[in-house]
Amino acid sequence: PSSSLSIGIDFESRDFATHAPTGVSVSNCNAQLEISELEVTEDGLGVVSFAINTLEEVVKNIIEGELNELACDKVSESVLEEEGSSNGEGSNNNGALVDLMNTLSEKVD
Repeated sequence: PSSSLSIGIDFESRDFATHAPTGVSVSNCNAQLEISELEVTEDGLGVVSFAINTLEEVVKNIIEGELNELACDKVSESVLEEEGSSNGEGSNNNGALVDLMNTLSEKVD
């Protein structure tokens, strides 16, 4: 199996020639995470492992779908402002690209 993740990021500026970006957004995210194999250890009676092994492709598809959604959510959080989050360290809770834009804006102005 081959996994991939692609994201589109849009920067906003009133004029890129003279002003640093003032906004950033994730315009699209496409995660295609693939699980090669599920290995379930015995649960005592073997009922759960038998059921999962029997329905392995269905279970893998469900898990892959959830992981794909989670991956895109985490990518968006890591590059953009994380609204409503607090790490207790007095941080401004900005993502990496928001911090970069703020630094560039200070240098350009």
